[in-house]
Amino acid sequence: ESFDLVVLDLGLPRLSGMQVLTRARSRGQTVPVLILTARDATGDKVSGLDAGADDYLVKPIDLDELTARIRALTRRSAGRAEPLLIHGEVTDQDVDIFDREAVFIERTLEPLIRDLPALKIVFEHITTAEAAQFVADAPANVAATITPQHLHINRNAMLVGGIRPHAYCLPVAKREHHRLAVRNAATSGSPKFFLGTDSAPHAVHTKEASCGCAGIFNAPFALESYITAFDQDGALDRFEGFASEHGPRFYGLPLNEATVTLKRGETKVPERIGEVVPFHAGETLGWKLV
Repeated sequence: ESFDLVVLDLGLPRLSGMQVLTRARSRGQTVPVLILTARDATGDKVSGLDAGADDYLVKPIDLDELTARIRALTRRSAGRAEPLLIHGEVTDQDVDIFDREAVFIERTLEPLIRDLPALKIVFEHITTAEAAQFVADAPANVAATITPQHLHINRNAMLVGGIRPHAYCLPVAKREHHRLAVRNAATSGSPKFFLGTDSAPHAVHTKEASCGCAGIFNAPFALESYITAFDQDGALDRFEGFASEHGPRFYGLPLNEATVTLKRGETKVPERIGEVVPFHAGETLGWKLV
């Protein structure tokens, strides 16, 4: 059952109001909360607001003031449902490019979740073990998307045997243990992780340049790529959730009633699609759309 507003007394008979509030926010519940209590100490007010309350009113109350605060909170909450979808990397020049996602968690994401505990956040296209663990341990209102390339390649694909610009994207592919951690998160069945291609088609001349564009064009064969990883990890039973269910459920959207079907069979990925080199170019994948 959903509510537009909760008026919460701190002096409840079983759980305290603070415990109720803390549990609600840890589960990702974003309903506005107005604490109504006789506790008038500044410390109590600070604790209540820091725990996720939107307002704090001390008894005895004036009914007109209470109703005005309720109106203000419900007006404000009308726009609160929008989630924050964020590319999680710092851009400081002194931070190594392979460390920028981990530093972002420490510098930006942890304080953001602490200060706005009810905000829904999607950590887009994660690439590190630190990000996978952070999302797994975070409250229910924090989730992450994962691209097909970060299930399949590590930084060797970009650097071994010469610079390979068509394997260059941002966030950049990391060491092998990071790839494995991200892949384990994707195939785990956790509703916190779901499909997000971050597909970026750049023409060959913009990739094979002295300052080439970041991005991998994976959209044409994304499903075949994803399901290959799930198949290799013995997790086919978890693929539909990752691809079709976890995302809309996190956003509070209805599941798509239409379906697509994949079956085992060869899919030959062309070397080029127009002027763009796709992900898995020249490879043959073991799954195909029917």
